[in-house]
Amino acid sequence: MPLVHLTDAQSTGQRFRGKGLKARYGWGGVPRLAHAGEATLRLIHRDAWKYNVWRLDLSGKRVAEVPMAVKDSALGFSVTSAGPSDATLCYKFAGNSGPVPDDLPAFLQGEAH
Repeated sequence: MPLVHLTDAQSTGQRFRGKGLKARYGWGGVPRLAHAGEATLRLIHRDAWKYNVWRLDLSGKRVAEVPMAVKDSALGFSVTSAGPSDATLCYKFAGNSGPVPDDLPAFLQGEAH
């Protein structure tokens, strides 16, 4: 299951008019900037111990496994948009070596790791 952690993101040099930054008049350019943010999540699933959470780069490749804790049927972990070397906006909740539960949606059951 993909997970997207979005914060305020803007282009370098982006310009606005008026109060509240609601009227944009300059789109700006690269690099794109993302505000650093953190969140702690808890996913409930009867077989939570069979899953891992992965930090992904912007191409969707796995970069690193996210530290997590499993208690009862809950998988707890933290996400941050400020990665060790670049922004992290995408994460993946994926099965480890255990079997995939039957009650996951079909499009998640056949994922390649």
